[in-house]
Formats: sequence, structure tokens, C-alpha cells
Amino acid sequence: MRRSNEKVKSMDIEAAIKFHNEAMDKYALAHLRAGAEIEFMLRASIENNLINQVKLNKIIGDSLGRTIFLAFALGLIEQKTYEGLLVFKDVRNSIAHNTDPKIQMEDAMSMVSFLGKKADEEMENRGSCISEWHQAALDLLVKKVRSDVTD
Repeated sequence: MRRSNEKVKSMDIEAAIKFHNEAMDKYALAHLRAGAEIEFMLRASIENNLINQVKLNKIIGDSLGRTIFLAFALGLIEQKTYEGLLVFKDVRNSIAHNTDPKIQMEDAMSMVSFLGKKADEEMENRGSCISEWHQAALDLLVKKVRSDVTD
């Protein structure tokens, strides 16, 4: 992630703050959107694989964590997808419940651990700052969930 600060270093302080705030807004919105899409895909897949017709909310409520766990338990998502989703859930909760969530590069990399050794190169090619890398990780994670639940 060598290019991480190039964009910000070339700006004056006010421009850098504005850039950071805009990136954080996009980052938070991206997590909310990805969360909604992931939850919708997982719930639909779980409902399609239940033997008896029951209301899914009676089983898992509105918990994304329980939805992820049940999808994994039913074999609808792979182990690495499950692990990435758990990191995603924690980051999403941090954004929702903290006024200044800590954004970690490790979180983005953990969300795409299913890529294996290609993860670092894939992230480097998709952005030049941490918010862009997180967006790339979200895009790749949503794509992976979609692939898991439709196969």
C-alpha cells in the first residue's frame, strides 16, 4: 500500500481535512449499502434452503451476526467468506456506534482473505488511500457472497 498518502501529502491542510471527511462519509455509506446487500442475499438464500416454512425473524431476529452464522452453518457460504463477513460485521458495528471509528488497513485485508496471496495486489490496484481500499474490499466481499449463495 505504498501510494496510501500520496494524494493527501500533495494537499494543503484544509484540502486534506475536506478530502478525509468526504472519504469517511463515502466509507460509512459504503458499509451501510454493502451490509444491506449482504444481509438481503444471505436471508434470501437461507429462506430458500429451509425445509419448513418459518419466519426467518423468529429464528435469527434482525441480527446480521446470527444471519452470517446461520448461512455458514447451512453451508451457504465458504469458511473464508464467513471469516471476512465477521470482520465486516465488526467494522460496520464500529461505524454505527462510534463517533470516530478506527479505520484499519488490516480490516480491509481481512475482509478479502478469501483472495489468498492475491489480496494485497488486488487492493493496491483498486485504490490509493484507505477509504478506497475499504471500498474495494466491500465490493469484493459482496461479489464473493453473491457467488457463494448462487452456486
